Amino acid sequence: MSFLQDLRFAIRLLVKDRGFTAVAVLALALGIGVNATVFTFVNAVLIRSLPFKDADRVLVVASRDAKGRDRSVSYPDFQDLRDATRTFASLTGFSGATMSAFRDRTSQRTHSPRSARHRSSAATSSPATTVPAPPLS
Repeated sequence: MSFLQDLRFAIRLLVKDRGFTAVAVLALALGIGVNATVFTFVNAVLIRSLPFKDADRVLVVASRDAKGRDRSVSYPDFQDLRDATRTFASLTGFSGATMSAFRDRTSQRTHSPRSARHRSSAATSSPATTVPAPPLS
């Protein structure tokens, strides 16, 4: 048998058993999609470095409570760290939060579609001096 005959035979079998064909196509599509998603995440988080000069010199300083859980560093603690450090060239504190925006008091009580949730961030002083990233284009 030639390759062309094998290909015709395979297509005939796939058309004959449509349920198997649908399951096979779905499994392939899910496998390819999950593989692409995992690769994108691993590439962005673990493989590719941060998009600025000396990215390997950037650290995150965090705090933990007595049980070992992460907790945020208070602003007075941040100021003490910033003033007392001799190891770091620069320190910048940052915080993130999710906020809700409401158009009127009714949407605030009912959480109607007229309300929106937004992710916000705040940083101390100028983060651009700590992490000199190029402007977004």
